[in-house]
Amino acid sequence: ACFIGIFYMGINFAKYDVLRDLNKDALPILIIHGRQDIVVPIEETISLKEKYKDIVTLEIFNNSNHALSYFEDTSRYHKVTIDFLRKYM
Repeated sequence: ACFIGIFYMGINFAKYDVLRDLNKDALPILIIHGRQDIVVPIEETISLKEKYKDIVTLEIFNNSNHALSYFEDTSRYHKVTIDFLRKYM
């Protein structure tokens, strides 16, 4: 993400710390994460969910790698997304 962000958009994602920058006033966040992700370890996302349980909704797709959860179970992906949006909009 860092290389792509810098190369294509001029954004250095390495300087952002999601855990540091979140606060209790943040909007609800839906994280859909593949358990087989080798780019972002699942443990980081679980930590985020545990620390910010009031604002983070975490849905784990067991057989997905980075950014591939949609293709593991498209129907489930749609349902999770729509349910989240209905809950918070």
